[in-house]
Amino acid sequence: GHKNFNIGNSEKAIEQVFSAEFRNRLDAIISFSDLSTDVILHIVDKFVLELKKSYLVQMGYSKE
Repeated sequence: GHKNFNIGNSEKAIEQVFSAEFRNRLDAIISFSDLSTDVILHIVDKFVLELKKSYLVQMGYSKE
């Protein structure tokens, strides 16, 4: 993660990467914290559950 990340760093990075014309079109810049491992696992679990459901629908389900 970027624990020492601050607004000054993000503004500097944005200036280096994007043209002034593009930056002037932005209404806001929102910074987010890194996701924790627990949150990532929860997201992955949700996707896997959806894939399981989709697989069962496509392949059919049989109790045998």
